[in-house]
Amino acid sequence: MRKINSKVFNNLLIVLGTILICLALVALFYQYYDLQGENDKRVTSTHSSIKNGELTKSKVNKKIDSLTTLKYTFEKITVGEEDSGSGGSKKNEVKNLLGKPDSKIEDYNAGEKATSYSWNYFPWDDPVVSVMITFRNGKVVAKSLDIAKKHEESIPGFLNEFNQMMNGQTYSKEEIIKKLGYPTSEMVLRHSKHQYEYFVWNDSNKIFSIELKDGELKERKQNEY
Repeated sequence: MRKINSKVFNNLLIVLGTILICLALVALFYQYYDLQGENDKRVTSTHSSIKNGELTKSKVNKKIDSLTTLKYTFEKITVGEEDSGSGGSKKNEVKNLLGKPDSKIEDYNAGEKATSYSWNYFPWDDPVVSVMITFRNGKVVAKSLDIAKKHEESIPGFLNEFNQMMNGQTYSKEEIIKKLGYPTSEMVLRHSKHQYEYFVWNDSNKIFSIELKDGELKERKQNEY
């Protein structure tokens, strides 16, 4: 029997943790500058590269024109098995959908290589959005989408709906969005022929998260930061 490559799986989970930390920092950044005034010009758009102190739009994504388009495109990317990439979308397919990536990270674990690309520069200022796609053998093994709005809108009945979700029950992404609204952060990966989905909502100084395994709720958490 083939030994499961759990190290790679754990590394992908670390990526999610890093994303959540960054998300919290972005939220705090926004809250700080809100205190300085709604139109404080010191806030520089995260989506523009800076050169010689001047903003330039040379890196703005040409493929994605709206957040709605990005969400739709994200759903078209298929995640394959984490150890081989089997069944995942190919690298050229992803680049055709999202355009040229803005950054690249290579990770080597026991001689095995995984490459993560991120897309961060989109043609709007709010929300701040980041997409990260991880490849192995040229195929997708994990994907994540993070959306940090300057002004988070409270969803009526959110806490009640969140608390009513029970471990062992099955939920589709559409059902989750209907109950809780579109997540602030989400990540999808496959491990040992199982699909894992992680969804996060950011509300003031709290983070709500749920984990699904093959659509079944395995865990839900509420944390303060």
